[in-house]
This record gives sequence, C-alpha cells and structure tokens, in this order.
Amino acid sequence: MEKAELVSELKRWCRGEGLDETHALMTIVPEDVEISEVEETLETIKPLGRVRVRGRNFSARLNRRMFLCESKETVKEECSS
Repeated sequence: MEKAELVSELKRWCRGEGLDETHALMTIVPEDVEISEVEETLETIKPLGRVRVRGRNFSARLNRRMFLCESKETVKEECSS
C-alpha cells in the first residue's frame, strides 16, 4: 500500500469511528500482536501522551493487523521523501 492509500484509509476510519484526525494514528503490525502491546509501545513515544486503540481490522492485502489509535496529544504529520 502506498502512503496516499494509507492516509485515505486513516481518514475514512476516523470518520467512521468519530475520531478527530489530529489525535489519530494507524499502526500496522503482525497478526499476533495484542492491543496491550500496541498501546504500551506507542505510549513510549512521549509526545503522543496516553494512547488507546479505538479500532482494529485485518488487511488481507498487507497480511497484517491494522489498529486505529487515539492519542491524548495532537499527532503531527511528518513528511518523508
């Protein structure tokens, strides 16, 4: 999946769950990763503050689980080349 597709997926998912996009992030992990592992790992990124999983889905295309997470602090989009 390309970055643009992932961003579109995140925006649709936020809208469906009623989450503010500025406090949302999507993480893609292997199928055996549990919610608690995702939350604990993301909370080690101090600028995010408290992080909670608000949705999960399986992507057959990526063969991975996708988690929609909500952070207490605003998520800033970083541009990558």
